[in-house]
Amino acid sequence: MPGGVAPRRRFCSPACVARAYRARQRQHNVVTLLRTVGGVTCPGCGWAIYPGGRYLRSDARYCSPTCRKRAWRARRRAAHDGGDHDG
Repeated sequence: MPGGVAPRRRFCSPACVARAYRARQRQHNVVTLLRTVGGVTCPGCGWAIYPGGRYLRSDARYCSPTCRKRAWRARRRAAHDGGDHDG
């Protein structure tokens, strides 16, 4: 804490207040999502994911960029192998 502030003060600056608020909101959103949805399964690996939780967008379908890329490559390979080839 900076010197000369009230002893009951919890945060050192408005930026710290905002960061704590955002952390509380994220936690609240995750808890609400878990109560309503119960999580989603990653189509790539089958792990349970919680969109809107830590490091994931609220519309996330995959648990990680690795699973997303793996699924894209599998779709691309399936489309390529399913087409007609000359030769």
